[in-house]
Amino acid sequence: MAVGQGDLSIERAVRGLSTTRRQWQHWIARGWLKAPGGTGTGYTTELPRAELSVLRKMAQLVDTGMRPEVAAKIARTAVAEGVRIVHIDTGVSILFKEEP
Repeated sequence: MAVGQGDLSIERAVRGLSTTRRQWQHWIARGWLKAPGGTGTGYTTELPRAELSVLRKMAQLVDTGMRPEVAAKIARTAVAEGVRIVHIDTGVSILFKEEP
């Protein structure tokens, strides 16, 4: 599948985060991240910018100890709604810093 303009490699997007190739490939396989082409050997691992933003936020949350399936929902909500603050429960919110 052709990669659209503005798409970036995952490796480049996750520089500086502690997530590993194996982790995000597992996240794609589980459906927590959406790869337009496919996964596994022989596929170029590139994602649209919005999905890379989900990946970065998800990795940040997992780094804090959150389970990946929960982190994926919160990260996807933040990106889909275009917000930096996601309200989890009464009095509980997550604030994402601006991305560089």
